[in-house]
Amino acid sequence: MREIKLRYRFHNRKTKETIMTCLTIDQVEIQGLSPNPFEGLDWQTLSRDQFTGILDSKGVPIYEGDVVENERGEKGKIVFWEGAFISAYLPPYNWDAMEPYDGLLSKQTVIGNIYENPELLEAT
Repeated sequence: MREIKLRYRFHNRKTKETIMTCLTIDQVEIQGLSPNPFEGLDWQTLSRDQFTGILDSKGVPIYEGDVVENERGEKGKIVFWEGAFISAYLPPYNWDAMEPYDGLLSKQTVIGNIYENPELLEAT
């Protein structure tokens, strides 16, 4: 069975600090089904993104919500669509032109994610 990993982002309402951590399903279950180690301490869960099981061209793990760039400079957002992780091109590129998850994703490079780098989603 493949290992399922999730990337969590937590935000502290008082200090405005944001932290990110990656956990496997086994680690979440061991923690009593709460991935938030700060639960009840002014922390809230901002996002939960699944690992695609693929590393980018530089060996960086690719997660749902990441923004990637291919060798042509085209940017895409990693989404789960019709049973697979794909890179959905961002404007000005055609959303219908999507790259399937395996062979092509590993040739792309993670350049950020939709939470920490929302400017990457803007049309160029």
